[in-house]
Amino acid sequence: MKKIFFSLIICFFALQINAQNDSIDVQHYDINLDINNLIKGKHKGYCIVKAKVVNPTNRIIRLNLLNHNVDSVYVNNSPAIYSYLSPNLNVSIPSYVQNDEEVEICVWYNGAQVIELYGWGGIHYNPDIIYSLNVAIMDAQHSFARSWFPAQDYFSDKATFNLNITTQNTRKAICGGLLDSISVVSDSSSSWHWRIPQTIAPYLVAVTIADYCLVEDTIQGIAKNFPLQIYCFPADSAAVRGKVSLIKDAFHALENKFGEFRFNRVGYCVTPLGSMEHVDNISLAYSAAVGQGDENNSNIVHELGH
Repeated sequence: MKKIFFSLIICFFALQINAQNDSIDVQHYDINLDINNLIKGKHKGYCIVKAKVVNPTNRIIRLNLLNHNVDSVYVNNSPAIYSYLSPNLNVSIPSYVQNDEEVEICVWYNGAQVIELYGWGGIHYNPDIIYSLNVAIMDAQHSFARSWFPAQDYFSDKATFNLNITTQNTRKAICGGLLDSISVVSDSSSSWHWRIPQTIAPYLVAVTIADYCLVEDTIQGIAKNFPLQIYCFPADSAAVRGKVSLIKDAFHALENKFGEFRFNRVGYCVTPLGSMEHVDNISLAYSAAVGQGDENNSNIVHELGH
């Protein structure tokens, strides 16, 4: 039975690898979205995918984007030939592009809530919070970044990210990485500019938008200090602050066991569902954030351990 199980696992990962687009190697994503601001209950904008051509004989770039509307696609600033049948967005590579050359694919698109059949993974639009959980429990392709931005949506495909998220002034737009700046767009909206300098898989990139407050501290690491930032609703801030010492102890134990922490900050966002180990922006289930006992506390530590 064990041999059968492991054979199935190997076959699954082989299928995942073979399913990936072998024509390009994605280096970087620029995600630029207006979320729940210009159009209530929807997001619209564009994503720039910067990639290197590694197999010019295959003249098609395939990106994954589930149940959205694609308005237009550009390659190197020129209109591109493309076809979109969810979840596959196929873009033609211009004939002048050769091996090892870099291309820039810009996808203009819009959409709304996209949630898997299990009801967990996807981008959730709730009255008080919008948040992404980038793993689909029931989909064969478990990585689920495609629920809100076009990507080569595989666990093994890694790139750096910039995220520029515009939303209402009454809410914060929290993503992974480092917050470079917040810019004023209008009297009622602002853009939050985040940067992830490490190469990570798309499923580890999340966005969360809510009327949050920030519970913060500093953790002394082996090599340097890191910000500890927990975004939560104001009514839960006291309960969340009670978890700070637990997180610090867990961080030190993990560094002592596995070595230096290599990301940017220890970050959590309290969300209705969870939990999910997004880089620098862990989506922490509300029950774990405010609850007591070993089960809830182990959830907090488990996600940090990822």
